[in-house]
Amino acid sequence: MTTPPLSLLADLARAATPGPWHSDADYIYGAAPDGSIPYHLLTMSEHAKEADARHIAAFSPSVCLALLERCREAEVERDRHAAGAEAYRAEIEEIKAVLGLLAGGDGRSVADHVRQLAARIAELEAGLVEACDAWEGWVTSGERWDPRETDRIADLRALTTPSR
Repeated sequence: MTTPPLSLLADLARAATPGPWHSDADYIYGAAPDGSIPYHLLTMSEHAKEADARHIAAFSPSVCLALLERCREAEVERDRHAAGAEAYRAEIEEIKAVLGLLAGGDGRSVADHVRQLAARIAELEAGLVEACDAWEGWVTSGERWDPRETDRIADLRALTTPSR
């Protein structure tokens, strides 16, 4: 089964009878649009299970919208971790390129430039390790594990190994 886009689920939830909903053996009930009296939304067939009714009632539109908001917040947090790690990667790559081309010219020796840039790379690599740790901790916790992200984190971690 393919998971529908979050925006479609939100649109469906907003269009449905607002919650909370509840159930008994025969019906699923929702509140009237003005919230005054409950009315039945769905009659359970003789083949439907009571557990199905409880499940449907538990996932009222308000519950669905709250869960979707938590999904959006989690995506923002994941993207923030990934962006932080990518920023470190970009600067590390830039400095490594400069180290490869460095020929002097500002009065300092090449060795002075190399020492300065090597120190900055060490700082950035430490930051990258921290960013990857935070990102990986987030990705591997709970139900959010995604092997593509752990592969990307491993690729970023490989930048912290000596290339010389």
